[in-house]
Amino acid sequence: MKRLAAFLLGFLLIALSGCKAESLTPPKTDYPVSVGNITLNASPQRIVSLSATLTELVCELGFPDRLVGRTDTADYPESVTALPSVGGEVTPDYDAVIGLEPDLLLTARSLPSAVMSRMSDAGIHVLVCPLPDEFEKMQDVYALLGQALIGSLNGEQTGRLAYQSVKAEIDGIKANLPIEKPRFLYLHDADGAYYTSKDYGASLLTLFGVNIGDGAADLSAAIAANPDLILLDHPYMLENLLAVEQFAGMEAVQNASVYTLPEGALRCRSMRTADDLRQIAAMLYPERFALPDPAAESETE
Repeated sequence: MKRLAAFLLGFLLIALSGCKAESLTPPKTDYPVSVGNITLNASPQRIVSLSATLTELVCELGFPDRLVGRTDTADYPESVTALPSVGGEVTPDYDAVIGLEPDLLLTARSLPSAVMSRMSDAGIHVLVCPLPDEFEKMQDVYALLGQALIGSLNGEQTGRLAYQSVKAEIDGIKANLPIEKPRFLYLHDADGAYYTSKDYGASLLTLFGVNIGDGAADLSAAIAANPDLILLDHPYMLENLLAVEQFAGMEAVQNASVYTLPEGALRCRSMRTADDLRQIAAMLYPERFALPDPAAESETE
């Protein structure tokens, strides 16, 4: 009996000590959070973005109301055009940035140390979010912004889920493409500059086929490879190529297998990536990808 009493007393003491230790452990909180090159003590309320892509991602994650400044190139969603601009992405007006009194400055490029010091003196956190050249690596950028905006508990997961929703749409497009993939040449202009898959947009176009520019030593080699399709940046068209001797004799040009991509397509690494790819898919394979009819939509409204 004494042994049983001693055992129960010992068990009770261990249980109580465990409860005490647990009560002394502070509950997990969203902030502070170490994200990228900075530590944030609270969710940022005033954000200036020096990248059109990062501006879109902030809106995509549900925080458009936190934005107080943008760059000249940021025009999507349309609501951001009402925000004051701080200039270009490469050479912004840092006085204008400071004047907007943000608590967070987003940039895709590293800033000069003198600028970083100015921002620090003004109480502005600078989060550097480099933009990768492959869409698959964008999930890390989504996760980074999620942590900054939402905190450590749910931020990363929220960011990755947003990325996964875009990727799911892209995977859906891929599943509906023909098994046999064409070979294409992606031209920047009629002067002959072409893209390899090291370019962000060109890397996404490999969803539709094989970029012969990847293995070509120069333009002559790319033309000699006789691609099935030619893809062009806006505003170049079939007529432009027919007027250039080195292109006019190509089978793709003679067969009118030349497609001009939508203006600005595949430039922003955001949810619009899936929309751009769907438009291109509808252009290449209209029988497989029917886009909504704007006229029909307006009638239903």
